[in-house]
Amino acid sequence: MGQRQLNLLGRIGMVLLVSGLALGLVSFIPSYSYSQYNGQFLIDAQEYVIPYYLSRVYTPQAGFSISVDSNDSMYFYLVAESYDQIYNWTASWVTEHYPDLEPYEIWSATLNLSVLNTFLQLHQDIILWNSSLTENVSREFFPTSVLNVTAVIANPSDHSIMVNIVAKDLTSFAPRERVSLAAEFLILVGLVFAAPWAIKLKVKKKAPAE
Repeated sequence: MGQRQLNLLGRIGMVLLVSGLALGLVSFIPSYSYSQYNGQFLIDAQEYVIPYYLSRVYTPQAGFSISVDSNDSMYFYLVAESYDQIYNWTASWVTEHYPDLEPYEIWSATLNLSVLNTFLQLHQDIILWNSSLTENVSREFFPTSVLNVTAVIANPSDHSIMVNIVAKDLTSFAPRERVSLAAEFLILVGLVFAAPWAIKLKVKKKAPAE
């Protein structure tokens, strides 16, 4: 490779490297919270709840953070489904398996943890994240694409539990995951392009002293 081509690749590499580092810095800009929701729920034994304000459409730049504290163990899920779709499926399943139930009994039965577990077992691909058995959960979430996301809090114990929820809507300057991937790519390519030029430049500077 001629010196001119090597210099050109070196300059391109440096531009890519600086661009990648700049993007990397952008990905570290903190998210901005523009609204907050506080709630408290009593969850009966072997049941679950879906807070109405935690079933919404989110984007790579519009996500949320959530903190859940409970007085006993619980499970926490994030699923890629709307509240309406979850209810429609669970109500249909309950109606099919318990045809003698009255309409008001069907709604109550859909809240049973065994019904939720069946739903999740049959739709494992929609589980975005789930906790182990815990009393405290804190999570920040930005989807990689426009997505309907619902938070589910389940009580596996044989007695009621009380949960306190603090949820914040967040906005990000740029889609974090995409920006991070782009930054990594630019830095890697920049290093590949600039390394031979930098090495040759270093060798050239040392040459007179040898």
